[in-house]
Amino acid sequence: VAGLVCQLVAAAGPGSSVPHNALRALWAILRNAPPCDFAAALGVELLRPVVAVCGRMFVGWLRQNALDFAYLDVVCCVVTQIAGGGPALADLVATLSARGFNHAVPTSLAIILFQHTHEARRGGRNGRDVLKHLGPINLALEGLYTISLHFDLRAVRIPEYEGDVTNSFDEALSEYADFLEGFVSHQVRSRYMQAYVSRLLAFTPHGTPPMGPRPPPIETETEQQRRLMQYADSMQRTREAVRRQRERIREEGGAAEAIRSAEAHRTRGDA
Repeated sequence: VAGLVCQLVAAAGPGSSVPHNALRALWAILRNAPPCDFAAALGVELLRPVVAVCGRMFVGWLRQNALDFAYLDVVCCVVTQIAGGGPALADLVATLSARGFNHAVPTSLAIILFQHTHEARRGGRNGRDVLKHLGPINLALEGLYTISLHFDLRAVRIPEYEGDVTNSFDEALSEYADFLEGFVSHQVRSRYMQAYVSRLLAFTPHGTPPMGPRPPPIETETEQQRRLMQYADSMQRTREAVRRQRERIREEGGAAEAIRSAEAHRTRGDA
């Protein structure tokens, strides 16, 4: 099913509502599967058009309004999930170009992160203003963190507001480093976001954090949600199996026999 959805995304024309709806369906499938499973089943070539569509959606939407996060949440989730499928898929997500942008996905995630961080910093102590930027910041951090496990983000160039000047990712991030560390540690108090920020800040002109760490430094929120959903599904299946077994025993009259056997054991014990 995921393969058919990938083909549907690739075949949809620009301006169509099909890509977003299909991406949401694809995300619903992929988030329940371990990355190694869907990476092996779908492969780079089938996922390449999906990443290309995500890149075009990012660039097109952010060119209109860098703070408009409508419909981009599912795009962030899909690229993060694909990037978590291993080194080859992380490289695909990181290096694919779209609409004249090199490294379209990590560049777009960085722009989302910086723009919403800038607005959250301006919001100061107004909790409502800060809260509306939390979702975009979290998804952008998780996406960049997942890509960074196998890709050197220093290769990503972030355009400035005016002109053709660009900065490397680590240079652009340094402007918001102090605020982000305080934000995720003292306001949000999320250990996930703290781990994301800590790894991203390890990209400096002089070095990078370890690439391809085994195991990864932290289980992301997406991975934890998938694991909990799989656990809940397993518990539900177990309950259903027990219920069917009990019904079968009742139909076969085994319950009465089991009661008589238990009574006999109890009687012998009393004697």
